[in-house]
Amino acid sequence: MKKKGVELSINTIIIVILAILALVVLMLIFTSAGKTFFSDIMMKLKSSLGLLNSTGITKPTG
Repeated sequence: MKKKGVELSINTIIIVILAILALVVLMLIFTSAGKTFFSDIMMKLKSSLGLLNSTGITKPTG
């Protein structure tokens, strides 16, 4: 007689990992630490794309 154990498919494990990551990202977005984290990322992206001048102040448009 062969015994079958409880088996989780790889798809189930991947879905659980993605759900946990989504919750962590949402938690970061709605906390003050997340806001500073994302604002730092946006500042680095803007500076790497050349959207800031040498002083770090955005150029007025229009």
